[in-house]
Amino acid sequence: MLRTSYGIYNGDSWEEHCQTILKMKYESDGYQEMIAHTNGDLGIEGFTRTGIVFQCYCPDDEYDPTKLYEHQRDKVTKDLKKLATYKEKLLEFFQGIKIKKWIFLTPKVTNKQLVAHCHTKAHEYRDYDEMRDLLDEEFDVLVHDEEFYAEEIIKAKRILNEKVNFNVSDPKDEEIINWKECKTSSIEILNRKLSVLFDKDDNKVNRYIDFQIRNYIKGQQILSTMQ
Repeated sequence: MLRTSYGIYNGDSWEEHCQTILKMKYESDGYQEMIAHTNGDLGIEGFTRTGIVFQCYCPDDEYDPTKLYEHQRDKVTKDLKKLATYKEKLLEFFQGIKIKKWIFLTPKVTNKQLVAHCHTKAHEYRDYDEMRDLLDEEFDVLVHDEEFYAEEIIKAKRILNEKVNFNVSDPKDEEIINWKECKTSSIEILNRKLSVLFDKDDNKVNRYIDFQIRNYIKGQQILSTMQ
């Protein structure tokens, strides 16, 4: 399972979300889902009549940034090869419309090298003479994370009856210290009142104040994300 700012996904649930959000975002462009149940999906999850194709990917495990990048990079490389493997079949579907963009849709990107890898692959495939009848002369390979589809993801979760999980990280100790330094007078008042409540136990007072500041900072981050 992969945890993101908007939820928790595995390969199947991410693909389900992708189909819902793509149908919302690209309906006016004639988006079509590539059904995988019969003879496979030909290496793409769907396409538009304007020449954009999509491939979705989410790992089933939570990887560190380096490992996640390696899996994403290898997936891009592997699935782009399917354009050549299934070229004749794809030509039947596209009926003269050339592929302008191949978009790799993944929940999150943690390494900018993935963008560089996609750029390299775009140049590589534009140079293949045998692909000119399928790919546009300005064929591009792009990577999109969930932020590209934030509005559609919120709507999709409503449709799929899921709650939005704004997964923000806990503030670090330095953030709490900095917040205290900026709010000295407020902390002094709070300290004085809590000292009475906790029978002048300074450890309890400090722990409680830090706990409340941590929740406040985290709450502000959640509000910012929601906005």
